[in-house]
Amino acid sequence: MPRRSAAKHSNATTGPPTAEAPRALIALAAIVVVLLASYRINDYDVWQHLLVGKVVWQTHAAPTTHLWTWPSHGQPDLNSSWGFEALLYGFYRVAGVPGLFVWRWWTTLAAFALALMAARTLRARGPATVVVCVIAMIAARDRMEPRPETLTAVLLAAFVWILERRRQGQGNATVWLPALSLVWANVHLSWFFGPALVALHALAAKRGTRARLWAVAAACVAVSFLNPFGWRALWEPFDFYLHRSHELLYRAVLELTPPEITEWRELAPLALLLWPLLALRRLLRGRWDPVEVTLLVVTSFLAWRARRFLGVYVVVMAPYAARDAEEWLAASPARLRAWAAGRGGSLAAAGLCVALALPTLTRSEAPLGIGINAHVRYDGVCDFIERHDVRGRMFNQYETGGYLLWRLWPDRLPFTDVHQAGMPADMDVYIRATAFEPYWRQLETKFRFDHAVINRRGVSDSLTAFLDRDTTWSRVFADDQALLYLKRGPAFDRLIGEFGQASRQPAATR
Repeated sequence: MPRRSAAKHSNATTGPPTAEAPRALIALAAIVVVLLASYRINDYDVWQHLLVGKVVWQTHAAPTTHLWTWPSHGQPDLNSSWGFEALLYGFYRVAGVPGLFVWRWWTTLAAFALALMAARTLRARGPATVVVCVIAMIAARDRMEPRPETLTAVLLAAFVWILERRRQGQGNATVWLPALSLVWANVHLSWFFGPALVALHALAAKRGTRARLWAVAAACVAVSFLNPFGWRALWEPFDFYLHRSHELLYRAVLELTPPEITEWRELAPLALLLWPLLALRRLLRGRWDPVEVTLLVVTSFLAWRARRFLGVYVVVMAPYAARDAEEWLAASPARLRAWAAGRGGSLAAAGLCVALALPTLTRSEAPLGIGINAHVRYDGVCDFIERHDVRGRMFNQYETGGYLLWRLWPDRLPFTDVHQAGMPADMDVYIRATAFEPYWRQLETKFRFDHAVINRRGVSDSLTAFLDRDTTWSRVFADDQALLYLKRGPAFDRLIGEFGQASRQPAATR
């Protein structure tokens, strides 16, 4: 590499020294981050995660056979998140619902701390760095449910920090990356982000240091095969993208849709615009960082394509955007630099951290508190099913599958679960059946359902109308969360005779 190019590249990968952020500011930011992860759990998936984790604890093995829905029962299963589910259930087993919040707090704080450490590695350590990292955490707030992404955020942040330490000449801890990859391959299907990040650093490294990084990347891939499902688990994310992501069912899943630019309270639009603008300013000033630019392009594409990847984007964004923000401040007039480095800058940063977080912390649909929102529980209908020993081939919507499993497994299994288990052709008919009666008839004819649990808060108005018009079905239970229909016949005639008037009762009196 010519001397001039080498100097330019070296200058691009470091930032200017900045005044240290006071510990009090960092502590305040940590409190804000904990509050961000302290809203009542609002996720349907948590119940199935807990059940699978419970089964892992009981059997001391990852289930490799499908045990969760009756149409697919006994078939080979593939669950890349089994390790996360076992860990999560451990927290629940010790402390119940508060244990789930402990999980959210430590993973969120760990991701925040690693982002700060990576930013410090890039010589960004001032109050502006704390503000940028808080913005990232606010933008990721809706991803702070007890899901596998909470753990992968920590793993991804650790990869970024370790690789940047090596690149900035502050120590080489890349020997730990294969161990992190081994964990990653057993907790989530996004395992490939780790080796890909190592490969990116290898491409950007000097020739004399590339070989070791390529060896680390190869080791990360190799150890990832050490999971209960072998190569199938590693192929799963690519198979989904190539063959299943375009199915009607997945196009209807909210987290697979692009983020809304109007979601200003969560600062997702700000986060998605802040980093590109700061990076563009840096690039126009001749400070080219190939790692940052590549990560910006790739993660921005993913985040704008599906909000599921917003968490990946902000974890990667935080240290680089913090460095770019600190460089912008360092180039500002001397009086502004002096103010930003002093008490005034720290007080302003503290005020910004609180002010930016307040809109999302006061959301009525995500209230602060330790607990689980009622609309992701189906206690009433499960109580009725257990009390009256309702059995047979159940129909349900996938969002109800997790709680039905948590309450009724293994004696009663749902039609589908939170992972939309089932043959692709059947799931295509299923999603259409919730809106169009001919498809409901087709699905009912094939699977000969005996009873149906309908999510009252889901997209079920049409399906409810189909069942209410059909004289072969009778509604026997209704509350604000769910409806239960029974198919007329000898098995349920007594229950229908006793409870068949549920459809005429006001919801408040049931």
